[in-house]
Amino acid sequence: MPIQTSIIITKIGYQMKKQLFLAVCLIMMSLTASAVTINKALLEHNGEVTLFDGDKVQDAINAASDGDVIYLTLGTFKPFTVTRQITIRGTGDTSIIDGDVTISMPGAPKLTSPVLESLAVSGTVHVGAQVDDMIIRKCKIAYFTIGAQIDGAVIDRCYITSALTLSSYIKGMTVVNTKLYSVQANSGATQNTTFVNCNFYQLYPD
Repeated sequence: MPIQTSIIITKIGYQMKKQLFLAVCLIMMSLTASAVTINKALLEHNGEVTLFDGDKVQDAINAASDGDVIYLTLGTFKPFTVTRQITIRGTGDTSIIDGDVTISMPGAPKLTSPVLESLAVSGTVHVGAQVDDMIIRKCKIAYFTIGAQIDGAVIDRCYITSALTLSSYIKGMTVVNTKLYSVQANSGATQNTTFVNCNFYQLYPD
């Protein structure tokens, strides 16, 4: 019996976060176990979970509110732009974004939870709008670039397979327990990035 492409789990209040998390895990396990139903995005919002097809991640983001979480099953997903103060969480190397991810939230927000977690991005993760306290955790990323001011950013336990490019937009960033193929610095890049327990293959200082 096929699983519907849109599911809403209701009657789960704020006080039942553990049960909600378990429900999300069970849904993800059932989806990942079936070759027919992989490549799904689960939007958690106020105790409800809505299921989107894998090519509709941007639709899930557009439907989300600040503080929501979008879970990705294993599979390959289209590029997207993060325009909400949300977390997008995958299954590790098996949740693959085939292309670029842009982080562009309006209003220069100060974030309180990771933006990307446990994902593999084959293209570039690009910060396109000012943001503070941005966290990217346990991700495999080809390129990471910054095109807007960031402060208090943390790249945690990631693997940047091609290049991390530093720029003068960085007011404060910490890279910790991360493997980097190369670090490059644009002209005029500031020295406001701290590396803690990182492995470098190539380093091109400013």
